[in-house]
Amino acid sequence: MPPPESKISLNDKEKALMVKWVEQGAKWNEHWAFIAPDEKIQIPPNNTQWIQNNAIDNFIQKKLSEHQLQPSDEASKLQLLRRLTMDLTGLPPTLSEIDLFLNDTSENAYENAVDRLLQSDAFAERMALEWLDVARYADSHGLHADGIRNAYPWRDWVIKAFQNNMPYDQFITEQLAGDLLQSPTRDQKIATAFNRNHPMTG
Repeated sequence: MPPPESKISLNDKEKALMVKWVEQGAKWNEHWAFIAPDEKIQIPPNNTQWIQNNAIDNFIQKKLSEHQLQPSDEASKLQLLRRLTMDLTGLPPTLSEIDLFLNDTSENAYENAVDRLLQSDAFAERMALEWLDVARYADSHGLHADGIRNAYPWRDWVIKAFQNNMPYDQFITEQLAGDLLQSPTRDQKIATAFNRNHPMTG
């Protein structure tokens, strides 16, 4: 280790560190993600009033009990909507969204709010933001005089892809080679602007 074909070798300090690791009882095993658990974990019993049809809460309650802690008070509807809206859109709820949620007295009020937010442009924009960062999106070249380049049609394509819940393989394929598809559409050609996100000179 490393294998000979890598043409990389460990120096003396690195070898000594490996020896020390083994001497201290290092154990080698397959990656944990590929090891089946020895036994199925049992869900702790529900012995409180605050758990509501969510097995994760049973584990949280068990740990809280072990440390003699009590859960925080249940959030108000307004706090809950604020947390949900900030998580899904990155924005606080509007006054009309607050009114809609507070006036929804059905058992599915929370689920209704989630469904509404998942259909919003703001959710698609929030999801797109992560991809734009990874893809190094910018409306300028990034070098020398940093001249402008109008890449916003590609940004709009990404947002639209999230709005339409485009499958991931299609999302990647169209950005890498949308122009090479058979009879590519204008949008598929725009998607390939992904390949122009790197810094460039004028």
